[in-house]
Amino acid sequence: MPISTEKFAALDREILLGWVWNVSPHLRAMEFLARVGFLHMVTPTTMAVVKDMSLKGDAEQKRQANLIIEEVLDSTIIRPEASDTYQQVLDIHADKLLEKGILDGGDKADALILAEASYFNASVLLTTNKALKNAQKDSLKVALLECGMDSVVIISPKEIVDYLEAQKQVEAHRAKAAPSKEAKP
Repeated sequence: MPISTEKFAALDREILLGWVWNVSPHLRAMEFLARVGFLHMVTPTTMAVVKDMSLKGDAEQKRQANLIIEEVLDSTIIRPEASDTYQQVLDIHADKLLEKGILDGGDKADALILAEASYFNASVLLTTNKALKNAQKDSLKVALLECGMDSVVIISPKEIVDYLEAQKQVEAHRAKAAPSKEAKP
């Protein structure tokens, strides 16, 4: 398998929903990731969850899910697919992650999204999912290594926005502290 020089950021269902509804932190996080060179991706399980919601949800959930599907299909968001064999392997890895208790309160879909993000070379998983955000990070790294998979940085839109705001403050402080070029004779 050739090594890709592209960087991928996997997006979960809540991020996609925030994207289609123009939720500012979600949009800012996605824009930041794109600006620093990440391509957006939706894992097969995320798409399956959205498609399931479009079929089995209440009227509002169906409307939201159909909007997500339409927007994703009309966008440049990457939608990789795994063969049946690889999906079975990912299923086994997801079960292992759950068995290890690393995703406290997480379910099979959460573990699959994480395993798929790693499998499809996403170095970032943008999520608001509590089970994923609160995963035991060090144990998760080791568990993914044990499965022969790469580590994934799990980050929320709030964490990215907080970082961007802190950087603005640092820059403002530096600008204030820097001597003015106009003040020199």
